[in-house]
Amino acid sequence: MLRSVLSRPVWMHARPLALRSMSTDAAKQTFRDVFKKYYDDNYRNALFSRMKKDVIRATDANSDGFISEEELRALLGNIGANMEENDIKAVMSLGNSDGKGIPNTTFLKLLD
Repeated sequence: MLRSVLSRPVWMHARPLALRSMSTDAAKQTFRDVFKKYYDDNYRNALFSRMKKDVIRATDANSDGFISEEELRALLGNIGANMEENDIKAVMSLGNSDGKGIPNTTFLKLLD
């Protein structure tokens, strides 16, 4: 077994997690950019914290404390944001460990 592992090309030993984290970092930046633009367009004279509270209130439709993928997609559609499918999946993977969605607290941290 050890011999077969050592005989593989070097690139086969690369960790896919590194690629995932690069993709996740890019998705987080895209996510922040979307909401920065929304803030600039709609909350120019308000505090950023006010916009975050409004976003959570509007997004967590069932008030369960989590943002589901469906709720996130609805929010993005409502504010006219365009995010790639893989970016949405990457953002959802950040806090969706139990399948309920992203906890509101994690969602708020993503906006910072």
